[in-house]
Amino acid sequence: MGDEGNGTRVAFTLVTGAGASHNFGVNGNSIPLMNEWSDRLIEKLSARNNSYPDALRLTKQLSGTEFEERIGTFLRIVDRFPMMEQILEPSLHFQASPGIALGGTFATWFTTTKFHLDTINGLLKESLNELFGVDQFNLEAAAEAYAQLFQQFHVDRQYSVAMATTNYDISGEVALERFGFTVDSGERPSVLGTGNSKLAIDKIVGGLPERTPFLHLHGKIGWFESGGETYALPSNVRQAGADAIPIVMLPDLEKSYESNLVINSIWEQFTTLISKSDRVLVLGHSLHDEYLVRVLRQHLSKPERLAISVHCSDNFSESEVLAMVNEEKRIESLFPQATVFRIDFAKDRFSLDDVYNSWVKKMAS
Repeated sequence: MGDEGNGTRVAFTLVTGAGASHNFGVNGNSIPLMNEWSDRLIEKLSARNNSYPDALRLTKQLSGTEFEERIGTFLRIVDRFPMMEQILEPSLHFQASPGIALGGTFATWFTTTKFHLDTINGLLKESLNELFGVDQFNLEAAAEAYAQLFQQFHVDRQYSVAMATTNYDISGEVALERFGFTVDSGERPSVLGTGNSKLAIDKIVGGLPERTPFLHLHGKIGWFESGGETYALPSNVRQAGADAIPIVMLPDLEKSYESNLVINSIWEQFTTLISKSDRVLVLGHSLHDEYLVRVLRQHLSKPERLAISVHCSDNFSESEVLAMVNEEKRIESLFPQATVFRIDFAKDRFSLDDVYNSWVKKMAS
């Protein structure tokens, strides 16, 4: 990986999930959470074919966890479906007296089904770009909110700081840059400053303390692989070549990070980053990611160094308040020594003095 020899400690590491970006939509809109993405995807799929949502087992008002589980199952089916072709014809002879002999119809069924599965997969990726592309974000609001967060947690520009996210967007990067940090997400622009940027992922954490690492744990919109090369498109470009493969991990509770060399390298560096961190704040993440939870539990030197936010709102209904309390209990059971606090990030001005003081006191005990 190349970063193990850098012994620089990290004063503050911020780990964000979908909840951290939720209030940064343009024109007063919100960026969808997983459950909201599910409903929007149903509409998009149904507009093409009413049967498409059924193929993913999507129904209205799924929870975020249910959405991830069903998308993940579908993606694994799509990935393995071509392997079925070699057993289709032999399967006709599994019974001594087959009741049917499909012949060419079987081949037609396979080809047609594969076409529709690929179409659904393409629509899913289109939805990702439409909902989480850079033009959907109010980057000024993001920069202001993160600046306030850093100030509330006494993060100084002279500190060694890092950030990691499971989101696909650039709002965190923009916020760090506008706060005065030199951000490194692995993108290396061309000398002329035009065209695609090459991805140099393997030494992001090694840039400490001169550069601020930014790790896209699930990849990023605009990252692609083609012909053995990995690159990032300019932020104002949406489409890559027909043979380009997006470097993003779509929703799935059973993600295989080892399946992509870029993302695997980023996770290896994230493990190193957590082991170097004096404080780690998790913001807007449900912590249903088993691998993320394991890294935090196993590689953070002291569990008291961890603080975790739980989303709250003055407009919560009684059922939403109950869900929030249950979420707090679940997180506290995962990380009993962490500092767990409530916040409606970026929605209103917030004061975290009590949270900060409690966290510092816990770390000092």
